[in-house]
Amino acid sequence: MKNLFVTSLVVLVAVFGISPLAVCEETIRVRVNYKSDPPGAVLYIKEQGVSERRIGYTPYSMDYSLSLEEGMKDDVKQSFTLPAYVRWQSGATAKTTILINMTPIELRKIDGTEKTFTFNRPKNVPGRGADEQFALKVEAEIRQALFQEKQLKLQALQIQRQGLQPAPTITIQSPSPPEPSSPRINCRSYEVGGSVFTDCN
Repeated sequence: MKNLFVTSLVVLVAVFGISPLAVCEETIRVRVNYKSDPPGAVLYIKEQGVSERRIGYTPYSMDYSLSLEEGMKDDVKQSFTLPAYVRWQSGATAKTTILINMTPIELRKIDGTEKTFTFNRPKNVPGRGADEQFALKVEAEIRQALFQEKQLKLQALQIQRQGLQPAPTITIQSPSPPEPSSPRINCRSYEVGGSVFTDCN
């Protein structure tokens, strides 16, 4: 099912230690592919100065721009944190904070690369079946939105060819994520030595 959702939606956001591309600044671009098991969870990110922002459904891809500090020595590490969490329709949640702690030389090596993180739903929270059914509903709605977008683009091209008029801009929005219900059980995932660990409470 992982390929049935929109994974090409990409935004550039400002989070702790991370900023959008700026003039005269050396930046490193990293894409993070957020997934969840089951899919269809609502993804939230924490931005600088904002407690949290609802983004969309998983799977979801985001591009981050890491700004290198001017004058930093090549052997001095610079840290960036990418906090995010998901909430399923049943109310179950899982959190993560991806930590990037590298020297400028190491950061340049990961420029343009991708990292995938999967949020695992807590096993001790009831309602997994309902979350899986909701994931199918989200999938169907996104498929319908993509089909409508394709049809409108075709119509716009036909109008342009017939009347030699500029094709209108077509924008189709994906369904807005609803607020899942309670109960909530929080989980936190973290990386140690390349391994991911998850704690729930």
